[in-house]
Amino acid sequence: MQELLVAPAVEKTLGDNGFFQGRDRVAFSKEFGRLFRMGSIDALRVSTADRIRQMLQGKDSIGAREYLAYLHPQDMLMITFLSEWPGRWAGFLLRRLGAVNGNASIIMAFALWRSTLPVSLKSDDHEAALVLAKIYEPKPNSKADTFQYAAAAATLTGVPKNTYKLILEQIARNEFDLAQQTLNTYILQVRNRHDLLLRYLWSFPSVLNNTNGQAMAEEGLRDSFGACSFQESMWRIFESLAPVARAAFLAEHLRAHFSGANREGTVEIIEEADRYRLVFAPCGSGGAMRREGAGSWADGMTVFRDASPATWGRAGQVSAYCSHCAFNEIKSVKRMGFPLWVTEFNPDPEKPCGWTVFKDPKNIPDSYFERIGAARPEATGIQQDTQ
Repeated sequence: MQELLVAPAVEKTLGDNGFFQGRDRVAFSKEFGRLFRMGSIDALRVSTADRIRQMLQGKDSIGAREYLAYLHPQDMLMITFLSEWPGRWAGFLLRRLGAVNGNASIIMAFALWRSTLPVSLKSDDHEAALVLAKIYEPKPNSKADTFQYAAAAATLTGVPKNTYKLILEQIARNEFDLAQQTLNTYILQVRNRHDLLLRYLWSFPSVLNNTNGQAMAEEGLRDSFGACSFQESMWRIFESLAPVARAAFLAEHLRAHFSGANREGTVEIIEEADRYRLVFAPCGSGGAMRREGAGSWADGMTVFRDASPATWGRAGQVSAYCSHCAFNEIKSVKRMGFPLWVTEFNPDPEKPCGWTVFKDPKNIPDSYFERIGAARPEATGIQQDTQ
């Protein structure tokens, strides 16, 4: 078993320069105002779930509780956000298409999602699928303002929250082997909800693309994603961060998306002279769906046919879901004058995708602007990395 990397108290105050340095630790970050996982790039290759398993194997109750206190809010935040997005999609469809056609599109999206279940459903997915089906089953004559975002999130997070509490109770009783088993159950519960929600989110632009065309599907993707309640606060945080902190945050975000071959949250971080590269093999959202659904349940899910800024100028290669990453770049250029991070998209689902954060925006190649239909501005004005 690897050394249990638990930080001494003096490391709790490290700021920017500690994100990719030192021992693997959970520390309070002044940049984010919460617990944040930091450590060397090598240490951060290990998923947070595996770090907790190591601590349980070593009977380190303090360390296990500390990492759980970091992991659980990230999981719940991800499920809360993903549970809101379908409601924002429904609202867009009803406003844009009207009650009759909007409700028809919602019904078709739900039916497309349900059609994926017989092929792909595993026994441990049933509980999550039933919960999602109950929440999102279309109601007759739905209106744009009737979706209960908070209630959906509370329902979807209820079971994993109870499992999390059980892990803590087992640790308190020194039942470390049992706590590891319960942790595995918890990871499955969260990941099943995550993955089923992502399939549902892919179904909306797929239906709209087939019925109303790619331009409207892109419009719906941009508007529904942008309407989610976390968006403005997220962008304000991004705009305030130095590049190293932004790279650390994005790596955390893709860990929460269950990236990596074992789907438990692994991201490879590579620091180069002028940039940070985050490599996902696969990305836990679009990449994992493309890899797992190829030739099976994803047959009805759209890949945008036409090249556009939303596809980075690629024709017939970018899934409708994955194009929201291009919208992030487009939005950051509008807000900041340059892409805060760029997506290294690979159309082959068996190969990794990635995000790149440049330490100085002056070094961002022109091609990254051109592919999203943007021009490089005269000045940029982001903080440069000081490491």
